[in-house]
Amino acid sequence: MHLSIKAALALLISAVLAISLYASQDHTQDSNDHAHSKDHSNEEQHAHEAERLDPHDHHEEEHEENETELSQAQLDTAKVKIDTAGPVNLTENFTLFGQIQTPQDQIFRLHATYESLVKKVHVNIGDKVKKSQKLITLYNKQTLQNYTLTSPAKGEITARLVNVGDHADENTLLELRDLSKVWVQLTGFPEQMDRLLLNQTVEVFDLHHHKTQSAPITYISPLMSQGHMNKVRATIKNDNKHWRPGMHVKAKVSLMSGAVPVAVNNEAIQILDGKKVVFVKRGDHLKAQAVRLGKTDEHFSEVLSGLKAGDQYVSENSFVIKAHLLKSGATHSH
Repeated sequence: MHLSIKAALALLISAVLAISLYASQDHTQDSNDHAHSKDHSNEEQHAHEAERLDPHDHHEEEHEENETELSQAQLDTAKVKIDTAGPVNLTENFTLFGQIQTPQDQIFRLHATYESLVKKVHVNIGDKVKKSQKLITLYNKQTLQNYTLTSPAKGEITARLVNVGDHADENTLLELRDLSKVWVQLTGFPEQMDRLLLNQTVEVFDLHHHKTQSAPITYISPLMSQGHMNKVRATIKNDNKHWRPGMHVKAKVSLMSGAVPVAVNNEAIQILDGKKVVFVKRGDHLKAQAVRLGKTDEHFSEVLSGLKAGDQYVSENSFVIKAHLLKSGATHSH
């Protein structure tokens, strides 16, 4: 019996020691897990604080999306021109369409002076003639004498309506036109005509743009057509005979619309991410600056916001800068 009590006590002590050791190990594991969780939480907090304290991280990404860097040597090689934004006098333009006509006082139609027979026609259609040049020899039936019709002006024969042996009475025998100057008969709306003045210069173009020539306005019609249109006429020199009666033409009318405080060359304007931008130069950096535009003409556009007077910008070959941005992946233009 005594041995049994001693054995029981030994077993009890072994059990207590085992439980104590297990509890100690479990407590140690819990402490380690808690410490690890705390360290992980601290790491996340520090990362968040670092991100919050470094505002340049996200800003640098935006910076790269809007800017590129090119040296002056690179700009020169690409023929990129830099100008300074500032005040510009804008010119408003509109176009009128029309046709070349022969001035009425430069069309000459020749008739027989008496009832006659045509004895000889000295010219043909297309012949260039001088003033007082012999054109037709006629036989007067009353006097039985020959007489001659001569050219009333320098010009070109544009119609021949008789031959030798024909009777000549009141009908036209020849037509002569002086085409050294011609009329440009233009049509426009009343609000356009109200802005035109006599002697104002317009630029006349043929429809194939082979030639352009300046011409002064010589007539503005006081009457309106049934189509609620008005007529205006310019007179143009035609020494080389390029402007042929019947030719369809257009004329550009330019009107000064005044100065604007800030304007840029139209070639400077590009589209990035659906926005109109101008590349502004600051040192070697070129930034795509969004702009809001106002009035415009053939060469310049007014800048209402996004650019100020004195800013340097890419005025020519700006597409080179856009291509450089797209190639380098610094922008996501669509």
